[in-house]
Amino acid sequence: MKRFLCFGLLLTLFASCGGSKLIVSEIRSLELEYSPGIDLNFGTSFEARIKAMMLNGDEIDVTSHRKMDFSSTDISKSGGVFTVVRRPVSFDEDMATFSISVTDKEESYLQKDTLRMNFRGGISISARGFDGESGTDQKNRGSSWVFRDGKTGENGTQGNPGTPGGNLETHIWKDGALYYMTVTDLNTLSIWRYKTVGTSALYFNLSGGNGGRGGNGGNGSDGKNGEKDEDGKYKRPGDGGNGGDGGDGGNGGDGGTVRIVLHPNASEISGQLQYDLNGGSGGEGGRGGVAGKAGQALSGQAVSANGATGRQGRRGSSGRNGSIDSIIEEFDPETYKH
Repeated sequence: MKRFLCFGLLLTLFASCGGSKLIVSEIRSLELEYSPGIDLNFGTSFEARIKAMMLNGDEIDVTSHRKMDFSSTDISKSGGVFTVVRRPVSFDEDMATFSISVTDKEESYLQKDTLRMNFRGGISISARGFDGESGTDQKNRGSSWVFRDGKTGENGTQGNPGTPGGNLETHIWKDGALYYMTVTDLNTLSIWRYKTVGTSALYFNLSGGNGGRGGNGGNGSDGKNGEKDEDGKYKRPGDGGNGGDGGDGGNGGDGGTVRIVLHPNASEISGQLQYDLNGGSGGEGGRGGVAGKAGQALSGQAVSANGATGRQGRRGSSGRNGSIDSIIEEFDPETYKH
């Protein structure tokens, strides 16, 4: 079930119902509450709360409760912000599905529900590149049991590069009060179909993925102190081990490309189009490992050398920005409806 509530009253209501204990067997329903005037569309983000309606009439905010689980392939949740991530493949689609459950030990209450679009919300189409994974941080070296000199730290590994943004082609036309838009992923040939009243932004995120951070170099270990054994023989103090070099950061991925074809009857929506085609940032270089210290010399012994600090890894290069090709051109909308 969905309940609509003006957000100006939320704080007062939540404060009045925060003292009730959440007992699974006493839940009557679980409901997603949001403002009645909210604009919803595929790609829209909105604020909402999840409420447990109890048999005794109490209402408990469980939006961030540890016993609550929000599950959906159509809607993502981050705190109290929900985003419709479903990519419709048909113009007939108008709903996103989700389920809410509360579980405590062996007891569980599950409720499934749907969110219906009113097509007033903004559309966000993401074909952003993936961020590269970070390099591996190396462990610090321990002291050697056999050799007098400290061990050299291992070098951090290089961060992986970010992947480039997508390559999209979009056709937009108007029919009645609605604008229709097909989006074709030219890399996978997947096609998504959106519609909107055209009062909110149409946002394309084709930015490149960020490069991964380089791994940190391991610290070098200390050299052994100078020694004199029972036979009067001296053992020199050991040199400190060098720190390992930090791994280089991965390069950022290039921004993607998008080609927009506007039918003449939809040319006025061009002002609603927004883009992020920036190249991804290069990953930071890993930290060089700390040098090991020289062992202490006995009186009369030559002083040994400290190790060298490992080199700081180089930052990766940023990716190149993508490009837009937007034209107004006649085409037959029937070609893109199915």
